[in-house]
Amino acid sequence: MLALAPSVMSLYDSKANDMTVLVFDMECRIMRKSLMIGLVLCTAVQAADKNAQKSTKVGGIVQRRADQARVHMTTPGPIERVKQRFPALEIPAIDGMFHLVYEPDPSKPFHWFVNDHCLFRAPDGKIHFFGIENPYPSTAVGWERVKPQVEFPDRPFIKTINKMIGQHLYQTYPGNFKTHYRIGHAVADEIWGPWKRLPAVLQDKERKTNYGAPYVVQHDGRYYMLLDAPTGLAVSNDLMNWEEIEAKTPWQSLGHGHRDPMVIRDKDGTYLQYYTGGDPKKRQVISIARSRDLSEWERLEPCYVGPLKRGPSWGIYESPYMLEHNGLYYLFVCFAHRRYDETYVVVSDNPLHFDHANTITTVFTHAPEFIEIDGQTYVSGCGIEDPQMLNRSGLWIAKLKWLKP
Repeated sequence: MLALAPSVMSLYDSKANDMTVLVFDMECRIMRKSLMIGLVLCTAVQAADKNAQKSTKVGGIVQRRADQARVHMTTPGPIERVKQRFPALEIPAIDGMFHLVYEPDPSKPFHWFVNDHCLFRAPDGKIHFFGIENPYPSTAVGWERVKPQVEFPDRPFIKTINKMIGQHLYQTYPGNFKTHYRIGHAVADEIWGPWKRLPAVLQDKERKTNYGAPYVVQHDGRYYMLLDAPTGLAVSNDLMNWEEIEAKTPWQSLGHGHRDPMVIRDKDGTYLQYYTGGDPKKRQVISIARSRDLSEWERLEPCYVGPLKRGPSWGIYESPYMLEHNGLYYLFVCFAHRRYDETYVVVSDNPLHFDHANTITTVFTHAPEFIEIDGQTYVSGCGIEDPQMLNRSGLWIAKLKWLKP
C-alpha cells in the first residue's frame, strides 16, 4: 500500500494554503505517471515471456523475411541490369539550365516560332542553325481554320483546345496557305551567341509548300540537306545558297509519314538515316535506312520498336537523334504526343538495334539536337506548342553531361 507524502498528510491535518494545494496536485500527477510506467513495464515483461515461449515459431518467419529482404536488395534494378549488359554505360543529363540564344525577331518575340532544326559546325568554325522558322498565323486566319472545332459542345474543352492548336499550327489554311513554308538560317561564332539571322534558305512565298525538319550533312565537298519536303533534298556548295533537287529523292518513298531525318556516318563509310514515320506492320517505330551517296537509300528493319500496341499510321514518335559515346550508342526519342518536351533515351552497342528494355533516362526538351565544340557537348530545344509566359519559342541551348550510374 502506498504511503502518502508528508505534504499530503499536512493537507488533511490542517487547512492548507494555495501553495500546499499546488504541491499536492503535482505529487498526485507524479504518482499517476509512476503507476502508468509500472503497468507498461509489467505488460512488456509479460509480452517478452510470451514471445520467448513462441520463439521457435516466430524465429522461422523472421529468418525467412530477412532472407527475402536480402534477395530484394541484391536484385538489380533497371539501371543496374542495363549496366550489367553495357559496363561502359553513362547517363546523359542536362548540365544546368537552358538559355535562349536565338529568336527570329527579338522585337516581336511572340510573333515567330522555331521548331525542329539542326546545328552544323562549318570547317571555318562557325555554327549554323537551319530550322523550321515561321510567323505565327494571325487570329483572323487561324479562326477560319479552327472554328469547326467548337461545334462539339459536349467534348471536354481541353480536348477542343488541343485540337485547335493542332489545326492552327500545322494544317492547310483557306486559300491553300501553309504554316511551315520556310527553313530559317542563322550563324554564330560561339554557341551562346550572338547569333546573326540570315535570309531563309528555303521559302515558298506563295505558302503552298510545307518544309519539315532539316538535317545537314557534308559529303564529297558539298552540303546535303535532308528534310520533309516535296523533293526531300537540297544541296549547297557554301551553306548559304541552297537548291532543291527537282526530282523526288528515293527515300521519300521509305514509308508513309517519313519525317525528322537524322544522319550519321557508320564505321564502314555508309550513311545511316534515322527517321520517324509509318510502319508496314503498323508498329510504332524509329526507322532506319542506309546509303552510300545520300541519294539512294535502302530501307532496313526499324532500329527501335516501341511498346505501344496502337498509334497513328504516320508514327507517334518524333525527332530521333543518335549519339555515340564511349563505344555505346544512345538513341534520343521525342515523345511529344504524350508530353511535348519529353525525350527518352535508349542505349545499345549496335547502331542498328535498340531494345526498349534498355531505356535509361528522360531528357526534358523538345526535338533536341546535339553539337560538340572543343570537347563539350551541347543540347538544344525549341517549342512551338509550349505557350508558357516565359517561353519565347526560339532556340534554347544547354550543356550536356554524362553521369556514371
